[in-house]
Formats: sequence, C-alpha cells, structure tokens
Amino acid sequence: MKPLWDDLIARARGLQSHLLTPGQLESVGRCGDLAALRESLRQAGIGTGEDDEVLRPATLELAVRRWAATLLHVLGRWAGTRSAVLPSIFADEERHSVRRLLRGASQHAEPEVRLAGLIPTPALPERALEELARAPNAAAVVASLSAWAHPFARELVKVVHAAAPDAFQLEAALARAWAEQARRAARESGDSNVRAWVTQSIDIENLVTGLILAGEGKDVVAEEHFLGGGSRLGQAQFILAIQSGSPAAALAH
Repeated sequence: MKPLWDDLIARARGLQSHLLTPGQLESVGRCGDLAALRESLRQAGIGTGEDDEVLRPATLELAVRRWAATLLHVLGRWAGTRSAVLPSIFADEERHSVRRLLRGASQHAEPEVRLAGLIPTPALPERALEELARAPNAAAVVASLSAWAHPFARELVKVVHAAAPDAFQLEAALARAWAEQARRAARESGDSNVRAWVTQSIDIENLVTGLILAGEGKDVVAEEHFLGGGSRLGQAQFILAIQSGSPAAALAH
C-alpha cells in the first residue's frame, strides 16, 4: 500500500518556518565580522552558544551544523514507518559530505575546513564526520567508511588502493555508489515523486560529469563514468557529448 504523506507535508511546511528566508540569508551574507554574523544567526533563530565563549568560525559552523541536523532528525521522526523514502535524501547529503572529506584529506586541509557546510545524517552523525575530517589521507577516510559498512565504501575501496589515488576516479566511484543506493531506496519507497527526483538527480550528475570530461580530454570508459537510471541523457548521447571536444560543444550537444 502506497504511504500517505498529507500529515508529513503539513508538518514540513510548519518546519519551513524555522528555515532562513531569502531576506535573512541576504542579511547573513552582508555581515562584516563574526560578532555580526552570530547576532544575525540568533535573530534567525539559530543558537550559537554563550556570549562568553571564544568566538571562532568553527564555533558558528558547529552551531549551524547541529541546527540543520536537528531539523533532519525531526523530519525522520515524523516520517515514522514511512522512513524508507528518506534514505534517498540522506544519501545525497552523505555524498556531498564524503566528497568534501575526500577532497580535504587529499589536500591535507585542516579538519575544520573539511567539516564546513556538512550536515550530519543517521548514517554519518556528527561524531563520524569529525572522525573522518581528522583522517590523514583519502585511504583512511575510505577505510573508516568500510569499517562502518557504509554503502559508499564498496565502490571507493576499488580505487583508493594507490598511494595517491586519482581524485576524479574517487569521485566517479562515489557517484556510482550514491546512484546505486538512491535507486534502490527510491524503488523501495514506492513513491513516484521520490523516483522522479532520483532520476532527475542522476541525469544532472551525468550532465556535469560529461561537461568535465569534455573539458579535460580524458579517455572515457562509459561503464566507469555513466550512471544508469536517468531518463533524459542516454549513454550514447553521453559519449558523443564527451567526444565533442569542449564543454561548450558538449553543452550544445
């Protein structure tokens, strides 16, 4: 039986009142220092600690990260037995997190920099993100994901064995793992809107990958880079776009 969503939609609309409006986002963006930023966030309803705390970018980042995680947790709790739909949404957020953490590890960035903009999810809670942000290299990030049996690990393990793994290969493996998890979760959800969203997300991912490959002139193995499950961009079109010679020509194609 297809789940009903009227009650969750109504609650989500109510939850929207806790999100920043366009005007509030613009106000936050105009802040000239950390003190002004903290005050602007407080006015928007985001708690940022006590006034006597040392004011640092990481402090505000942590507050915003926890605020966003709380909203996701509330949404998941409201979904109850219908939470099979949500893994597709969480997987997309986790892909963003793992991609940033892999890039940060490869660039030996500071942990605070790697954590910027990440939102905890049930499979990658705050403590897990912090541990991954301290990993000395990309291989260590993948090793932790594998130890936790995270769905992304199986594909990443295949390409991370090198001393200096190719960043593009890592991100291609991450995209494959994400697409597989998202497609499976969408099927299990029984919800046509979720399936349509996943299909469109895969098309967009293929589009972006095609533009990158067309610009870099890489030799392409379609099976490694094209994600199945989209509807607007087929594999043959994907290859032709890449072979067009430039991002502009690929986009026109």
